[in-house]
Amino acid sequence: MNRKFLLGALVGAAVVPGVAAATPKTGIVVDYRAASHSATIATKSGALIAIHSSKIRVGSRVRLTAVRTLANGTKAAKLVKIGKVKHAMIHGVVLSNVGSRGIVIGAKGTTFIVKKNASTTIKRSFSTGEIAPGTTVNVKVGFDGAELNAESVHEIKAPVEGQKVHIEGRVAVIDEATRTITVTTRDDGLVSVVTVQVPDVAVDLTKWVVGAEVEFRCTLNADGSYTLVASSRNEDENEADTPESEDDSTPDPGDGSASDSPIPA
Repeated sequence: MNRKFLLGALVGAAVVPGVAAATPKTGIVVDYRAASHSATIATKSGALIAIHSSKIRVGSRVRLTAVRTLANGTKAAKLVKIGKVKHAMIHGVVLSNVGSRGIVIGAKGTTFIVKKNASTTIKRSFSTGEIAPGTTVNVKVGFDGAELNAESVHEIKAPVEGQKVHIEGRVAVIDEATRTITVTTRDDGLVSVVTVQVPDVAVDLTKWVVGAEVEFRCTLNADGSYTLVASSRNEDENEADTPESEDDSTPDPGDGSASDSPIPA
């Protein structure tokens, strides 16, 4: 693995920066991250799309206009509020757990926390305790102001070693001794902490800085940890659209971020 690849070199990619891919016209805002100036939109099926946009309230039903695909695979668009909802469906991959209080969901360009409580029902297909990292889930959520609360969680696909996942957030720790980078995300008083391994000694860890907003493309290891494959900037629309942030655009089976095709219930 070389440094150029870790910067997300675009080789034979299907996504062309500045050209909009097929994107649903409407969706529901399930998260807004000020650090990356981006909203996470859930489509009718629950598929997740990261949209760089101006701030908009969680729980809003929106129309997407002037959509364009950025170099790192996220999108930019104008979001026009057309209504408000109390519930939504989310289809994504569990990156980690915040104890018994929440699960961390990831898809291309977005990582956010969904709160759990005593009334959350979990339909288990694979886990017996905490939901394992890499598990694909359908989550029915309810909105309480800006909070996202899980009403039900359905495990629909078991984690597979080597599967591709996306981790978005702020660089909190760079440990050159262990060659790891810790990325954090904060939502509704909870903190997600995910550590990513960078085993390739040819990669200079100093190209990342603490406090930077990043989008990491990783593979899942057998022990539930992650190994970095590619990275991009994600502070805002301009940073996400720089040549250094180009995305390799390989499809992500199971993460629900590629299209609005039907998702198993």
